[in-house]
Amino acid sequence: MKIAICDDDQVFRESTAISIERLFEERNIRCSVQTFENGEKLIAGYNEEKFDAIFLDIVAAANWFSSKYTI
Repeated sequence: MKIAICDDDQVFRESTAISIERLFEERNIRCSVQTFENGEKLIAGYNEEKFDAIFLDIVAAANWFSSKYTI
């Protein structure tokens, strides 16, 4: 399983990645976790590799999206 985490808080990104990796390891399930500090980097990473799940900081994502696009 390929998982992405996008959050502007580095500590949260890292702790979430570690928690997810441990959870999957305990269940003998292979996974790879990639972290991104903002929406632009997530989209660039998604264009290179599709993810099965994305954990997204909603506030940061909304701020990034609204600054890029008119709704």
